[in-house]
Amino acid sequence: MNMSQIDLFSTLIGTTDVKKKISIGSDVISYLQDPSNGIECEDIGCFIEGIIQWLMSSNFKVSLNGLEILGLLVDRMKDDFRPFLQGAITPCVDRLGDTKDSVREKANTLILKCMDKCAPPQQIFERLLPGFGHKSAKVREEVLLLLQTTLNTHSAASLSLSRLVPSIVKLLSDPSAPVRDVAFATLVEVYRHVGDRFKQDLVNKQNVPPSKLPALLSKFDELVQNQQMLPTAMRIDGAKQEDETDRGLSKSAVKRSTSAPPVRRNGQIPTAKPVSGPSTTSQQCATPVASSGSIGAMDESLFIQLFEDVPRIQIFSSKEMEEHMNSIREILSNTNNEWDKRVAALKKFRAILIAGAVNYDEFYQNLRFMEPPLLISVKDLRSLVVREACITIAFLSQQLGHKLNRFCETVLPALIGLIPNSAKVVSTSGIVAIRFIIANTHAPRLIPILTDKMTNKSKEIRKHVCEFLDQLVHAWPTQKMEKYSQQLQEAIRKGIADADLDARASARRAYYGFADHFKDQAAALLNSLDPHNKKALYCDPTQPMSNSSSHSSLNNVGRTPVVKKPSSTSTESLQKIPIPRRPALPVGLPNGTPSLSARSNSAIELQAVQRSKLRSQQYAAAQRMKIGSGASLREAALFKAEKPFFDLSERGFIINKKIESGNPASRK
Repeated sequence: MNMSQIDLFSTLIGTTDVKKKISIGSDVISYLQDPSNGIECEDIGCFIEGIIQWLMSSNFKVSLNGLEILGLLVDRMKDDFRPFLQGAITPCVDRLGDTKDSVREKANTLILKCMDKCAPPQQIFERLLPGFGHKSAKVREEVLLLLQTTLNTHSAASLSLSRLVPSIVKLLSDPSAPVRDVAFATLVEVYRHVGDRFKQDLVNKQNVPPSKLPALLSKFDELVQNQQMLPTAMRIDGAKQEDETDRGLSKSAVKRSTSAPPVRRNGQIPTAKPVSGPSTTSQQCATPVASSGSIGAMDESLFIQLFEDVPRIQIFSSKEMEEHMNSIREILSNTNNEWDKRVAALKKFRAILIAGAVNYDEFYQNLRFMEPPLLISVKDLRSLVVREACITIAFLSQQLGHKLNRFCETVLPALIGLIPNSAKVVSTSGIVAIRFIIANTHAPRLIPILTDKMTNKSKEIRKHVCEFLDQLVHAWPTQKMEKYSQQLQEAIRKGIADADLDARASARRAYYGFADHFKDQAAALLNSLDPHNKKALYCDPTQPMSNSSSHSSLNNVGRTPVVKKPSSTSTESLQKIPIPRRPALPVGLPNGTPSLSARSNSAIELQAVQRSKLRSQQYAAAQRMKIGSGASLREAALFKAEKPFFDLSERGFIINKKIESGNPASRK
């Protein structure tokens, strides 16, 4: 088996024959269990998505194989598995309620493995939050047990318990008796880790059923009396007395870790991390579009705060989800509706995403019908409607990742059209939404949409398109850009020669990211530039020079030939000797020592003596002949035409040929 074996499996796992799936699953497991077998392939995402589909199979053996394969991939890929967490964990939640114990155990093991090797426990539980309200009582019970395991394995400090406790308290009134019992035990376990602060919050802030509260408090007291509390529950930190309870329950101490991906100017940015659940986690944010002091301007941090600033909605069936989406579509499609109703509809759309609408297959069918209403909202005359539409599109991209490819291809031109808008909130909202799309949705067909805008008359559009290309070439994998590498090359070339200063700077940064993927094309691009742009590319202070072939040729712009140092290795280090700037006037070194940056003292003295003799002869002749300055001027003109002894201009030095006349008549 070789590196392309995963690609071969990718073509086989889509079969509908259950027996073949079981057989292929065994082969894949055997292949992945051997550490010497590589997992590199043309599209690992396609392979993982195919395996995720197995988790929803009605045959438990297929589901079991799928869970086993995903666990082996998590062991191999570690952090690189993050972009697939949403797709993997959502069906895992359903498998927690499977009738087969072996399937439930495998699903539980996979989720715990993701906490250990992929993402922090809090990020995983953000995706598991829909499980607390799952229609299956067994799933609700298993999620509570999983929380207890996480507390004992990773401690309470790894979780934002303030987001989880309300869901646990609600399950104290669950119709299922086993769920109620496990919810009670989970609250006791939280108290054992956190301490009295949790007890106070539970009494004062949480809506605990009156029939359950006395039994809970009694159990808490029993833990204290039996000295079963953990050390973390007893610790008090500093003057503020912040303990585990503060980090776990205080809303002021809980800071969501969501952010949009930054454009790292000298390297690559992380891959997209689509998530689901009431809270989202994404890549680090790009450089903000506008400072917080800009009136009306939006940036990534504001988008992230508004992602979840929506009414809380619960969905228990696909039919209920479809009813919500139909209602939203009707409101957004009718521009005669009040603008505040359209804003509320956009917020409701995000709310049903948070409630777990993506868990239903019917969601993606309904999403296609949402494209026209969202396009109408993006082009709306009300700035608040446009802002909410951009926030919703960015949230969709963050949640769905590559599953939003077609939708993003449709909406991207409209978002680019917002950039030159005079309203700051509209312009910056469009820019931030595009950045989220580039960071999370790696759709190759987005590239020609961006590159075609490099011929736009608006300098604002060209400037920001160069920034988007800079982000894109540093964030996307090579295979996503190969088909449109020529368009990228041409767009970067236009950006480097653009009339706008900021556009040129962003295009130069994009060149270095492009060169990391396509060295030959980057070298061809470099050779096609004029000397001025080559020099600007070399002198860009934000970019370190690379050792690639295209960059090494760039290093020689404005420099002397390369002098090779002797080396015993096949790769020789190169030393480049820069020529200093040429002085406008000759400068001599002490003690008459000649230098590359100064004219020879001997040459200067010879010419000075020659001019001095000529001036003295001209002056003496004029005095004898009693004529004006005409003779001296004629002689001066003759001298001026004579060639100097040394042609110092060949060395790059400037010769001042102005004749300083010593004739008194010339001073009149």
